[in-house]
Amino acid sequence: MRILLLAIPGLLLLGNQLFGQDKIDSKLLQEEIEILGDIVIGISPKLSEEDRNQISKLIEEKKNTIEGKAMTSLEYFNFLAELDLPTQFDEHASIQIDEDVLIPLLKRAKLFPIPIKILKDRVVVNGKSGMLPYASIIHSINGQAIDSVLRMISSDPDNLSKRNMERQFSFDYCIKKPFTQSYSVAYSEPSAPEINLKKKIDGLDLSECVKELNEVRVYPLNRDSLKNFINTKYYPKHKVYYFQLNSFSWDENSNLGRFERFSNKKAKFDKCFKKIFKEVGKLGAENLIIDLRHNGGGEIHNPGLLYSYIAKNKFVQHAQLEIPDFLLPQEKYIIKLDDKECKGEEDIADFMNAYRSNFEKGESSFFSEAIKEQEMFPNKHAFRGNVYLLVGGYTCSASSYFTAMFKGEKRGVIIGEQVGGSHHSITAGTNITYQMPYTGFKVKVPLMVVNFSDELYEKVPELKVNPDIELRGEKYYQYFLNKQDPELETVFQLITEGD
Repeated sequence: MRILLLAIPGLLLLGNQLFGQDKIDSKLLQEEIEILGDIVIGISPKLSEEDRNQISKLIEEKKNTIEGKAMTSLEYFNFLAELDLPTQFDEHASIQIDEDVLIPLLKRAKLFPIPIKILKDRVVVNGKSGMLPYASIIHSINGQAIDSVLRMISSDPDNLSKRNMERQFSFDYCIKKPFTQSYSVAYSEPSAPEINLKKKIDGLDLSECVKELNEVRVYPLNRDSLKNFINTKYYPKHKVYYFQLNSFSWDENSNLGRFERFSNKKAKFDKCFKKIFKEVGKLGAENLIIDLRHNGGGEIHNPGLLYSYIAKNKFVQHAQLEIPDFLLPQEKYIIKLDDKECKGEEDIADFMNAYRSNFEKGESSFFSEAIKEQEMFPNKHAFRGNVYLLVGGYTCSASSYFTAMFKGEKRGVIIGEQVGGSHHSITAGTNITYQMPYTGFKVKVPLMVVNFSDELYEKVPELKVNPDIELRGEKYYQYFLNKQDPELETVFQLITEGD
């Protein structure tokens, strides 16, 4: 379960944060830990009996460790971050702190003012005109080796955690070292990597730090375009059509650009894809790039729809939903059912009864066929040429499913890094949000698990899809140094070599 998902102006924060310093009585915190355990055991759809027993045991142990120890919100939140429960939730679950709790305290902090980029073998400065030269390699901060700093912030080594950490590093560091006023950074400049340098840098106030980070940050390139639902571009030199899709959910609040007229309930993705792929054919493109590096998922039907526009042969998609039970634990603390406000028991009963009508009782849980062995055929506008799929740490959920389908059907070359989410047993779908009674922490948990076909799992057995080409080391660093898109440049190189 992730710790905290919070947006503040210009940045997304995910990780341990700084907030209230008033002590909370240990008995109240023990009660909250017990509530959290009840929620996880009662809702997590992938738990085995052994998992449940282990969670119950760990909850009791942790309650005992804080017996008689009042904590601040910060201390308790860090305590929760180290509470290693085998919840079996994936990236869809989170513990969240409200902005009105966090921001006043962040305003009193002195934050690390340098954006970073975490490469495979180094951490580098990701600011074009900041306090250290761009692409400098960071060795340590205040005498602590940078690898140790990263482990201090998060013990999770997956790429989703890394991408989130680099985006919010200044805030994560503040939580672990909340009273830091200045930062002694040991680093090497790109022009002389063998020479170690050191510089003392004063921390910045929240507003100044946010402004500095947003102004100087280089990667991701073309950040403004990530606000768009879709981005497309044609490269005539390589006969390449570039198609970036940033969500598999239709977001009418995002910048839909030239697809604005499709933002009604009947059109959506199919008309959008049709327009794009008709354009691909009209331009005579021989190569197609699909960029899902910033696609965090969405509606489960849409990956198969997109694949039908690049498919060469018939394919079958299947998705089964499973819910362990329709009785929710700790109902009095539920504040949201999906994105709708929950006003009490009647709302919960109506919501769950509506869902129950779509499920059938199995031996130990309830099942629903979201997509039942659906035969899909290539769309008449389907692209038949070379396809390159770009993926990364933010490629999760439905986007991971598309990536697995793409790999299983051997449709083209996957370039990037291991995806952030798994296509195996995704805990997703309907979300229930609780608010803890004493800290106000919000716990969001998905009700169901989504399983795809056995055939897909046989074709793509790895837990998370690995790319065919992963750039690392000096080659990636040189692309970074030159402010180029490593994955995009790799596609152009492959096409040139093929010619």
